[in-house]
Amino acid sequence: MKIISIAAIFVAMLVMMMLGSKIMAFIDVPSLILVFTVCVFAVLARHGLGGFRLLFDAEQNDGVTHTLGYAALLAGLLAFPLAGVSVLSVADSMKFIGPSMAVSMLSPFYGLVIYVCCFFLNPRMKVDSSAAILMLPLSILSIFTFMLITWLIKGA
Repeated sequence: MKIISIAAIFVAMLVMMMLGSKIMAFIDVPSLILVFTVCVFAVLARHGLGGFRLLFDAEQNDGVTHTLGYAALLAGLLAFPLAGVSVLSVADSMKFIGPSMAVSMLSPFYGLVIYVCCFFLNPRMKVDSSAAILMLPLSILSIFTFMLITWLIKGA
């Protein structure tokens, strides 16, 4: 049943992505590499090589899914300003700011997707306030960034 639930969530996300824009707009290889690398090394650091075997064992995956989920959230949160700075530093004109900011939003998106998968892999994992607290600065930063971009575009 877990596999069906996770598959249904991914299908729903894919449909929403295709309805909103091209599916390739949601793929950024550097962001994927950054988030997945942080997740892999977080699991290795906390649980060793055996941690990946425990990931799909429903009886023993509590610590691994917790580590993986929160590492993904933190990686997405940390990658947001990194991607924003690196992408905006090479943007020569105002017409590139919108797509550049869209790319910087992909790292937190990937982190949230991994967190949701961990939530469904571990039936004992609870959504607590620390996940919301982790994403709060990102939400505030995103709102101010979009306000700034809108102001710059209208003023230009």
